[in-house]
Amino acid sequence: MTNPVWIGDALLWSAESVPVSQIWTWTESAGPKPLVSFANDLTRGAANVFTDGVDLVWLQGEERDPKVSEFYPKRSVMTAKFTTDAIALKPVRVRSWPDEFIWGNDTPNAVGCGYAALRAPSTPGDLQLVIIGCRTASPGRSTAPRTTTGSGVCPWP
Repeated sequence: MTNPVWIGDALLWSAESVPVSQIWTWTESAGPKPLVSFANDLTRGAANVFTDGVDLVWLQGEERDPKVSEFYPKRSVMTAKFTTDAIALKPVRVRSWPDEFIWGNDTPNAVGCGYAALRAPSTPGDLQLVIIGCRTASPGRSTAPRTTTGSGVCPWP
């Protein structure tokens, strides 16, 4: 279990291992249940979920050959409106993910004010900050971050 996040009465976390990576949710009324899961399809996985209670952001991997590698050749940053219901989840691929890993505690991320900031290694000893727009996301497109001033509070219409 990595990156557990409480939002109201809901707990979200990544259930990660080499063969299977899934995102789970727990509420007192429904108990634990998968939110992003590919069941027995070991070629795909999801991990590193973060939310502010409005937007969900996670990393998703695809096209892995589980007999050959633990890494996913195709990696994406995904977003959706916050929900704890897998049926109501409407994922959108925002952009590719530059790192070979989709899981791990070494990727602290932040979601808020309609944006997400994700940290990814770009070269050994260096880090890359990836900023995406959550609310204006469409497949294959990310929005540039807007400039804000003040005490760190992001106004949103």
